[in-house]
Amino acid sequence: MSFLDRREIRLEPITPVFVGNGETLQNGIDFFVKNDKIVVIDQSHLMDRDVRDFNDLFKEKFARTILGVPVIVRSSLQSQQIQSQQILMLNHLIFPASSMKGLLRTCVLNTRTRKNPNVINDVYTDLFNINTLLSRGKFRKARALLKNTASPAEQLMKHRVFSSSIPYDEFKDLMISEPSGEKIGLDLNKIEIIETVGSFRRQVYAITFVRGVLKYDAKIMIRPNNGPYSRLSNITWNEIISSMKDFSVRLIEDEKKKANQGKKDKYKEFLEGLKATESCFPLKVGMFTGHIAKTVELDKNTSTFRDRVMTNIYRHLWDNRTLKLVNGVGVGWTKICIK
Repeated sequence: MSFLDRREIRLEPITPVFVGNGETLQNGIDFFVKNDKIVVIDQSHLMDRDVRDFNDLFKEKFARTILGVPVIVRSSLQSQQIQSQQILMLNHLIFPASSMKGLLRTCVLNTRTRKNPNVINDVYTDLFNINTLLSRGKFRKARALLKNTASPAEQLMKHRVFSSSIPYDEFKDLMISEPSGEKIGLDLNKIEIIETVGSFRRQVYAITFVRGVLKYDAKIMIRPNNGPYSRLSNITWNEIISSMKDFSVRLIEDEKKKANQGKKDKYKEFLEGLKATESCFPLKVGMFTGHIAKTVELDKNTSTFRDRVMTNIYRHLWDNRTLKLVNGVGVGWTKICIK
């Protein structure tokens, strides 16, 4: 198999990054605390010859690893605070290749959507149809239709090939390896969720990625120069990189607005210092980053309508007015470079 172009993608955390594995760690079962140090145990060692009973697992040599690094972290929290908490566990790949590919896809779709105003009109029409079903009490049909609201944007990446019923997706040509890690640092962080307009407050604890570099090998595949697929447009690194820059600007400006509403001066100052270079871009990744970091940009009317429809379906506010902070600065900011 041959490739049009091969690059290395590098991701470095600027603030704590968290992509969950779906697991909530319980004290005394999944982790233990000793001298303000947290050790997350690997229960796959239950049958190890050195483990005579469950208590033997509570040794540092049986700690779980993430990209070869033992999950043993220090915390500024008091031991009694930690022991009473549940902790969200980080993904074993930190930020998997599928997540990286999804991020790049969102960047490209965001730029293409801005150049195709008919897409926004189609999204608004779909939302209007969903809202009509909701007003008639047809919640099941409304939820089913909701799955298709991203379709107008997604179609910008998909192409019909003759009589095939399955469209070809341009992003199939982009192949990204799972990451390797360099000088990986993990930590336990308290993530504060704060409503910028209102009094809602919540906090969660999570094992986060705070130092080091993730490296991904990325390739764009060359299609055969004959046959039906050779006639389709091909995703390029130039388009990916320019779209990343556009998306980065959008995210920074959106967070500035929220920081200003929430009167978070420390975060505002931090955001002023985020700058893109020719091949490196500040982007938010993972959980606790808000839906703006994961969706294409809509005009104000469509965005407001979307939030109202989603609120009616899920029965909770669906908007962009919460900040997720660690030590006063937003979660999930990274520097992503294409080399």
